[in-house]
Amino acid sequence: MALLTMGSGISETESQQPTFEEGRNGNGTNIKHGNGTSVDLVPSRSNGNGSIVNYGQESVAPAFEEVDLNSFGSSDHSNEDPIEERNNRGAYENLNHRNIDGAVKQNTTSDNSLHPLATENVKDTFDRSISCASIGSGKSTPKQKISWGQVNDIPVPDPIPNEREENHISRNELSLASAKIIPNNPEKQLYVWDVWPVVGSLVRIDNKAQNADEAELPGGETEIQKPEVDFIDEKLPPENGVATIVGEAKKHRPPPLTISSPEKNDTLSLSSLKRATSRSSIASVREKILLSMPNEIRKKPEDNPLRCVVVILFALCLGMVLSAHILYNQHIGEVRIFERVRLEEAHRNLMVYGPNNSLVITGQLGVQMPHDLHSYSCLPTGVKKEGVKCLEWKNRVKLEMMMEEKGGVTCHRVMWTALNKDTSPIDCWPVGPSHGHWYGGGESLVSKWPLDNGKIKLSPFVTGDEDQTEWGNVIRKFFINSQGISITIEDDTPLSVSLNDEDNASGGHRGLCFQANFDDFPYYYHRFNLPVLNYTVCTDGNLKEVYQSQLVKSFWDGHQDSDMEVLERLLQLPLWQVPGAGEGNSYTPEIIEDYLIGLIGRGNGKPVSKIERGYLLLDYHWQENMGDFFFNKKKFPDLKMVQDIVRGAGLRLALTINPFVSVDSKTFKEGVKEGLFVMERNSSSEKNIPALTWFKDVPVAALLDITNNKTVAWLKSKLSSLIEQDASEAVFFLDTGNTFHIPHFFTFTEPLPNPDLYKDHFIKHCMDVVKVIGVSGASSKRPKAPAFVWMTPLESSWSSLQSIIPNVLNLGVIGYPFINPGPIGGRPANNSHIPDLELFTRWWQLATFLPQLHFLTPPAAYRKAGIAPIAKKLKDIKDKIVNPLLLKYAGEAMEKSLPLIRPMWMLNPLDELCQTIQDQFMIGDRILVAPVLQLGQTKRAVYLPSTPEGPGVWKRGTDGTYFEGGQWLNNSLVPLDEVLYFERKAEHVRPGHM
Repeated sequence: MALLTMGSGISETESQQPTFEEGRNGNGTNIKHGNGTSVDLVPSRSNGNGSIVNYGQESVAPAFEEVDLNSFGSSDHSNEDPIEERNNRGAYENLNHRNIDGAVKQNTTSDNSLHPLATENVKDTFDRSISCASIGSGKSTPKQKISWGQVNDIPVPDPIPNEREENHISRNELSLASAKIIPNNPEKQLYVWDVWPVVGSLVRIDNKAQNADEAELPGGETEIQKPEVDFIDEKLPPENGVATIVGEAKKHRPPPLTISSPEKNDTLSLSSLKRATSRSSIASVREKILLSMPNEIRKKPEDNPLRCVVVILFALCLGMVLSAHILYNQHIGEVRIFERVRLEEAHRNLMVYGPNNSLVITGQLGVQMPHDLHSYSCLPTGVKKEGVKCLEWKNRVKLEMMMEEKGGVTCHRVMWTALNKDTSPIDCWPVGPSHGHWYGGGESLVSKWPLDNGKIKLSPFVTGDEDQTEWGNVIRKFFINSQGISITIEDDTPLSVSLNDEDNASGGHRGLCFQANFDDFPYYYHRFNLPVLNYTVCTDGNLKEVYQSQLVKSFWDGHQDSDMEVLERLLQLPLWQVPGAGEGNSYTPEIIEDYLIGLIGRGNGKPVSKIERGYLLLDYHWQENMGDFFFNKKKFPDLKMVQDIVRGAGLRLALTINPFVSVDSKTFKEGVKEGLFVMERNSSSEKNIPALTWFKDVPVAALLDITNNKTVAWLKSKLSSLIEQDASEAVFFLDTGNTFHIPHFFTFTEPLPNPDLYKDHFIKHCMDVVKVIGVSGASSKRPKAPAFVWMTPLESSWSSLQSIIPNVLNLGVIGYPFINPGPIGGRPANNSHIPDLELFTRWWQLATFLPQLHFLTPPAAYRKAGIAPIAKKLKDIKDKIVNPLLLKYAGEAMEKSLPLIRPMWMLNPLDELCQTIQDQFMIGDRILVAPVLQLGQTKRAVYLPSTPEGPGVWKRGTDGTYFEGGQWLNNSLVPLDEVLYFERKAEHVRPGHM
């Protein structure tokens, strides 16, 4: 291996790159400049194999930097002094040209990026000595240190010991030879900034820390400058050498190198050598990457293809695993898309979207099943049904979804079918401000408006009272959310409902939950079938639009003029109920006459009135025993006389009939013989043993099996006889009881999926014969007009008064427009007591704006308390303000099934306050009522909503003051003799305008 070292002064401002020619001249190497001059490199030394290597002496300044010479760049500009060139040319010509050829060839073989020399003259000058060693073997070359600095300060190095002395000359001899040709010119300093590239070499410039660029070089490090450096005389190693190896400090310094040139200092370059790559070039980046790779890869490049194959195979395997995982999760989380509904199979979330494709609400389906169970399609292979999805969880449950159009909105039917007796499908819908507000369901004993303000334990969704159930006598399986969705559950579903049930929250039953399950009571028939949860979800538009789309249209179909005449009379006139005679007793003509006298308020004899006062209602005590279906002959020997007394008082007679028959009635034996009653479960049909129950004050009674055609014919014959003989002018109220009045172990002739449905059958068959003005409850279908649906009788208390508005609003929402809110003042604890005057007055003020006035305690009972002025005001409001509106909106109820008493969101469905206020309501869209419902309260706040046409104009009924909508009226005075109501005016109306 040959080693070439040389030093030169270079100008920093300008350099001219000359051309070079190489030629053999004896045993040396001659380098010719482009201007014809030649330079012999001296001194020279044999390397042992016949090649002569000439070394230039160098001077080293005490400033250092480590640099990768392969990436060191040079400048193309120099500004040399011609005189300086002539002075230094002699030194170049004294070099032995013959001895450099071998070094050049050896160096170009190992490193093909040598840099030319350049000279320069600047204010701060430096000189460098470069020692380039060729790479003769395949071994990696260690990074070496090369010194830079002022030429005058270059020390004379000592020889460095070398194990292979025959291949290298003494570093001390090289430095001494080079020092003789360096001019000693203190005023002129030279730079050497192009270096011979030595792979892996490091150059140190000064004692400053490396900058960001230098820090990226592998092996770069900063050394503290030493004022004096001694060199150890050693032989050069066989690997790439360096110009000067930093050793111990030496006390002496050689004279500066003087390079004479006849014209100018030319830069020495070899045509076969290339310029070093820039630090920012691609090659430099490649070399940095190679240097950062492990030694094993660099030492054995022949193994790299195999390594690449292994890496590729590993990447392919990893990619296949990840792809399989992603595809699996996409499968279990696949969203099956309908127009308005999407089912996310992974978590069984039913996402309901609005018309603008925005998410409205998300329900959780099948909460009783763990999420690690996955479904598969239950449609036959190859069969695809448009708008139908079917999924099955093996041996657990099957889910079917179908798209339907109903009332101009998009609906989707959700039907769960259990596949084993231990599975009860449960779906839950969220409750809370961010999920909208829920309405509907029906009358609740713990009623709230909206429903999400209350709590309902998971229980069968059936009618009931006496604290046996969460629901009252009037229900319907219909719920609607303020976000614009409705849910209708089919009647054949054995439904249980919970709302904010804390006991079931831990099991995932949060919000409004629907469950299909069977039990011994009330869903007995489902013991022999598997439960089915079947409901429909509809969405399209806002709350009001979705609500109206679900109402029954053209309800007038099948009615007569006489039905509407009775309906108008019931809307305008009150219903007067005679208190019951008590257990085991019956009404007498004296009891009825005394009540009429107290009602009219005259004690001067017969109760006579020329004013039409409404209807007089008698409970079942007009019979000797419940279920007789004829008057008590002992108490009423002359039935015509009773009807004359009632008619003379300006009233019409209304009688109560029931589907229950007391065991003391003569018809009980007849019914047992004919098999007319609901039978005991598993009883013998030959003996006709009826299932017994209780009702009202009758301790033991049987229930008519209204699903038996024989029973229906018997009932109709009894009612016809009653009308023809005893009650030709009478109308009827049907007190059907509720689910908990049905015998516990019942069996109907025709199985009923829901025991509440027996009431619908009884009401229908009775209406075929008699005129019915009221029913005590409903569970599915709206009764034919003029029948009003009665709410559960309430006790006389302020809490009962506060429950009326939420219940009336909920009943209107689920499709019952004609509501009887119960007797004014409630039912006293016993007949000898009457409700408190303030409670009675506030209750009467509220009832004045409801569809029907119902008195159990007549106002005349408070004559001495001074109730007359209050009664006169309320009668005027009823006759002049309320009745005309009730008649108007009764027509809408018969046409579109819209309620007479409406929530405020039907006026403005987007107003959040209209969705949540529970102590105000509207009569149609014209009158807003804000009654007082608290004991001792004489002030209250009232919210006046804006209207679809604008802010709204409201006129207070008590004093005629006008107000703009969209605001609260706080601390409005409401004395006991007044009730707050506001009449809605047109947007352009102002005070003084007609």
